[in-house]
Amino acid sequence: MTAAAPDEILFQLYHSAFKPVQERMRNYYQKYLPLLQEITPEEWETIEGKPGTPKYNKARDSFIAIRLDSKPKKPPVPEEFAPPPPPAVPASSWSTPETAMARRGRQG
Repeated sequence: MTAAAPDEILFQLYHSAFKPVQERMRNYYQKYLPLLQEITPEEWETIEGKPGTPKYNKARDSFIAIRLDSKPKKPPVPEEFAPPPPPAVPASSWSTPETAMARRGRQG
């Protein structure tokens, strides 16, 4: 998609009746491209090699793949929307094997 001309992409999208083709194009423009635009210039500078060389292109492709494969960080939940903590269970209600057998009427 990155190397294709815009008119070729539009032609393919318009004439393709295959759902996977349409979904991949939609995912590229709605998910992957915005994620790539979030990469800062400082992060791009960490890629080894000179821009335009095969080594740089390979390192750039692997950097992009790692970035896209990583799970997005979840934003912190404000305290007002956080779920309440579970209620505490009193220690006296805990069941031990002896108390469980005593409840059943058996003696150990």
